[in-house]
Amino acid sequence: MSVEAKAMIQETDMPVAMQRHAIRSAAHALDIHDFRNCQKIAQSMKQEFDRWYGGGWQCIVGTNFGSFLTHSHGAFIYFSIEKLAFLLFKGIPASCGYGLLVDMDFLWIWTCVSEMISAFGLSR
Repeated sequence: MSVEAKAMIQETDMPVAMQRHAIRSAAHALDIHDFRNCQKIAQSMKQEFDRWYGGGWQCIVGTNFGSFLTHSHGAFIYFSIEKLAFLLFKGIPASCGYGLLVDMDFLWIWTCVSEMISAFGLSR
């Protein structure tokens, strides 16, 4: 059975094609790095997703970790391959914080929207 076939997705809001890309990226990282070197595996996956989908991706790989995070819509996956867990997500611009359209003046809203557009590699 291939490494990709052993992947078990626990939670995601990614499009299916991006989910497959995440699992292929993990399988490739496991092929080129020792499975105990979680930092190198995470680095490889983050760099792959930064190249394909623009900067701002974060990746955590390991056997025992907790998390509490905010991520961009459609850019989160948590899956495992055997006993190794993978958390891959794209963060949101720090200046936007929570509640994007609540009690903000126009300039701040425009700044956040501009940062999000840039983060997703879209043109204005």
